[in-house]
Amino acid sequence: MATLYELTDRYRNVLEIAGMLDEEQLQEALQAIDDEIEVKADGYAKVMKELEMQENAIQEEVKRLSERKKHIKNNRDRMKESLANQMEILSKRKIKTDLFSFNIQN
Repeated sequence: MATLYELTDRYRNVLEIAGMLDEEQLQEALQAIDDEIEVKADGYAKVMKELEMQENAIQEEVKRLSERKKHIKNNRDRMKESLANQMEILSKRKIKTDLFSFNIQN
């Protein structure tokens, strides 16, 4: 099956030689190309619909992941604030463990 570009070229070529064809031949040739273009357009529409559905699914996943990211960040921020508050209550400006160091800075 020809591409849309090829069909367009064929259509233009038929129009260029229109003077060499009788009216019936011209109409038949153009109609045949039009029919192929319509089939191609249906195919394009189906693919575009599928792409739209994929786009929407991705957008929903982006939204879901953004909300999850926000939830995780809020949890992390709450934990950080809680640790800082407890350090201030205990007047500990610095805590050092085997893995991490924590400092309260002004």
